[in-house]
Amino acid sequence: MFEVSTAVRIATPVSRVAAFAADPANAAAWYAHVRAGRWLAPGATFELVAAMPPGRTVHLAYEVVEHEPGQRLVFRTAQGPLPMTTTYRWIPRGPDGTEMVLRNQAAPRWPLRPAGRLVAWVMRRANRADLQRLKSLLEDCDAAGQDAAGQRDRPPRPAPRTEDHPHALGT
Repeated sequence: MFEVSTAVRIATPVSRVAAFAADPANAAAWYAHVRAGRWLAPGATFELVAAMPPGRTVHLAYEVVEHEPGQRLVFRTAQGPLPMTTTYRWIPRGPDGTEMVLRNQAAPRWPLRPAGRLVAWVMRRANRADLQRLKSLLEDCDAAGQDAAGQRDRPPRPAPRTEDHPHALGT
């Protein structure tokens, strides 16, 4: 058994980050290997369709174990060679910021069991990339005054002036 925990700070309010990340329909937008996601029983079970090497597509059903909207989501699957429990935590960081923590606890089965350390390393690397993708997506949409689906929901944030940036050339 191993645990992998990664985190990212996102310059978007907790309510937006949590609502977007907790909806499996949005998973394909920020998880590299997820092709689609949907609720099977809203709030209770969902399915993710993932692309796995070498060119396989896998349908994984997840059970929601705990959900505190805007704070925490815990879900698990017992399918496949990597049964896993995943936890999302959203922590407010200032009035418009969020720290999202993504934690996976996995108990690899054969044929992955002997490669547990390698699997954990690959998972940590993938989680970092996925969280960066989520950060970019939400911050870009927030700056454009759009929700993550691309719909305008407020005036765009003014672009920062170059001369105000601490790393601007000539300062």
